[in-house]
Amino acid sequence: ISIGPGCNFIPTIQHETMHALGFTHEQSRADRDKYLKILINNVKDFAIENFLKLQLTDALDYGVPYDYGSAMHYNSHSFSKNGQPTMLPYIPMYEKTIGSKSEATFLDIMVLNLYYCEDICLNKITCKNNGYQDPNSCERCKCLKGFTGRDCSEIERNSLCENQELFADGTRKLLYVDGEKDCVYHIKSKSGNRILIEVKTVSINPTYDYSCRADNKLEVKFQSNKTTSGAFLCEEATQQFISENDHVMIRYTSTKFDNFAEIYYQLQ
Repeated sequence: ISIGPGCNFIPTIQHETMHALGFTHEQSRADRDKYLKILINNVKDFAIENFLKLQLTDALDYGVPYDYGSAMHYNSHSFSKNGQPTMLPYIPMYEKTIGSKSEATFLDIMVLNLYYCEDICLNKITCKNNGYQDPNSCERCKCLKGFTGRDCSEIERNSLCENQELFADGTRKLLYVDGEKDCVYHIKSKSGNRILIEVKTVSINPTYDYSCRADNKLEVKFQSNKTTSGAFLCEEATQQFISENDHVMIRYTSTKFDNFAEIYYQLQ
């Protein structure tokens, strides 16, 4: 694996290493047209091959859902020849998730384990909250960020984050987070009741031109499947989300003391 000038940082090294391990770009998945509009007329001629869709016979997805935050995903203006977008997510809330230069996500690592390590553990175990059996320690599960424990049944705690389990009812409540920390909050409601999330203000820096940085962002997981990356926000004001089920996960990640986010939540 050769790393050229300007590429010597962890997300890019992981991206190129994942290519060497067999990964293709996320935006080339066979199902990408359900999630992404490719604006091929805006792409530089030499880069068009990076935007071509592959068939499942050429690139398996192992049943793992499309992940806007994958380390293998380009940003909205990658290889643009005219300053216009080269791709846009059909769900606009994810525009600043793609190209966040994330390190390998939960689903990226899951695909690696499915391909290289699925047959290592002979005795299968049950994992909760979307976790899966850890091939390096077969008696334990690999957990989604926000969960922990042998079977991923416990909430991952951080003393800097105060109350991380919140309950949504008919009253409008405030979640205010600031400073340098990495916190996951679980907002739940009574079974079957959807939740309204209003991100009133978020100011998290530094950012990239067209996306938030994975290490400095507010992530809202409002969809039912919590394994996929959520919507990233970093400098927006008043963005609303309606959950698909009775659980929303919010992750605040900041490396600067003056970053903050103001979030309101209640029943939809």
